[in-house]
Amino acid sequence: MTNTKNNERTPVQVAVVDDDYRIRDTIDRYVRRTGCETQLFADGQGCLDALDTTTFDIVVTDLQMPGVGGLEVLKNVKERSPSTDVIIVTGNADKATAIQALK
Repeated sequence: MTNTKNNERTPVQVAVVDDDYRIRDTIDRYVRRTGCETQLFADGQGCLDALDTTTFDIVVTDLQMPGVGGLEVLKNVKERSPSTDVIIVTGNADKATAIQALK
């Protein structure tokens, strides 16, 4: 998967944020197979820090993590880069949290 910026083809930049290394690595392997470039983060704060110098095309984040969680990552990413797509993944969410993420 590639972007076309300034008439150049560049790989799609994907941030993968999950405190569980097994999930993070699984998503990383899958995404790389599509031709995207990934940066991996073990917590939400690491991803937010990277946003100071990097613009991601897509951010895939776990919902529940210690410290900065997925909803805060979503909010910050959209404030800094509205065109960035954010995908929230979770193994245990309730309906209210899902509705909050959609808003």
